[in-house]
Amino acid sequence: NPVGWKAAFGTWEGTLGVHLRKKTEELANVARLEAPKSKNISHFMSRSAPHAPGTLAASIRVAYSKTLDGDLESEVRANAKYAAYVHEGTGPHIIRSKRPGKKLNFFWPSHAKIVYDTEVHHPGTKPNRFLHRAMTQVF
Repeated sequence: NPVGWKAAFGTWEGTLGVHLRKKTEELANVARLEAPKSKNISHFMSRSAPHAPGTLAASIRVAYSKTLDGDLESEVRANAKYAAYVHEGTGPHIIRSKRPGKKLNFFWPSHAKIVYDTEVHHPGTKPNRFLHRAMTQVF
């Protein structure tokens, strides 16, 4: 029965839509738990810190739509500007002050002090695939 099929599998109120919404919300909740929270003391010591602990988790959103073919589609996305860098990692790079003549300031844990410099040679970061871990847990 085409009408019954469409009602069950082609709408967000149907059997499939309700299940997909439930799994998508579960995925978003697990992703929020898996998203790293900054433990860097510089967040507490510097007013110029780029983001507060928990910002990445709070940026996770869900969206529901239909494809051009009418199939149900859901998405879980981390909307923080830096989310891709956390998830995929970064290679070595130079960080320079955005303000000419001004110095960067940050807490360097291995030296246990605040450091001031015009540029930093960052060694890069390892990927933290929190969305992938969440997908693995939910599905």
